[in-house]
Amino acid sequence: MKIGTPRIIGILLIIIAALVYFTGAKGYIGLGAAGLILIIASVHYTQKILDMFIEAVSNWKILFVTALYDAIYWLLVFGSVNFFRWRLQVKSAAAQAGTTLTKEAMTNPDLVAKNAAMLQKFVVFLTVGGLLLLIFCFLAYAISRGFIWTTIAKQKADKKFFKRWLGLNFFWWIIWTPIFLIIMLAMKNNPLAKGSIAVLIVIASYFTPIMHTLYMQTHKIGHSLANGLGWGLSKLHLLIVPYTYAFVVYVIALQLFRLAQNTTIMQPISMLFVVLFMSWMRIYLYHIIKQFK
Repeated sequence: MKIGTPRIIGILLIIIAALVYFTGAKGYIGLGAAGLILIIASVHYTQKILDMFIEAVSNWKILFVTALYDAIYWLLVFGSVNFFRWRLQVKSAAAQAGTTLTKEAMTNPDLVAKNAAMLQKFVVFLTVGGLLLLIFCFLAYAISRGFIWTTIAKQKADKKFFKRWLGLNFFWWIIWTPIFLIIMLAMKNNPLAKGSIAVLIVIASYFTPIMHTLYMQTHKIGHSLANGLGWGLSKLHLLIVPYTYAFVVYVIALQLFRLAQNTTIMQPISMLFVVLFMSWMRIYLYHIIKQFK
């Protein structure tokens, strides 16, 4: 068996996993699995992916530009969600203040009509506001991702591109939004609800870069949507190694974060890391996926 840098990394991960196990800490299974993958996989392929890994890290200009687009997107989303939540609380308080729920009120036609009108206004605001929030988040997502992927692929972000790009992401959201809603409704009041949503987000995040990369290569909506899902399954064996390296980066970063675990700067540092990490992952995966046949 040929020994290369990836297998040396794999052996080190196995050793670290053993040390973690004997200290009684968590995470040894993931480290051990990552080590085995790098040891068992082809040296040629793991070295090729490692080279792409380093190249993606060294591409600082594209990394920071795409991270900036992503940061603006999340600021818009968090800002709009908090604004809607604030307006919802105001409307809810006004509706409660203007509604009379007593026996006498329930027998008074005028008060019943007034209560019904207040409730109707609140339901209309909730429905229309929620729909507008969803549309805004979609537009912010599609536009930011358009600038991100054209920057990575070094393509022109013009009106013609965004017209079809919006259609692509609209259909992608049509696929995933009902799944999210079904899971949220089915798992309502279930302690496993948050975990289920998190798993679904991870699954969607796995397929999305594949679909976007395919579109940047072909500019075909149907082809990208169909193969975005199909390649996610059929090319899984080729993506295990790239995600193994990404997992190793995550574990190393996690240890660094623990140094600032109980400090006031922990949250902004975590948010910055997530934005930079995801931006690097897009660059990294793009150059890998576009080579698939």
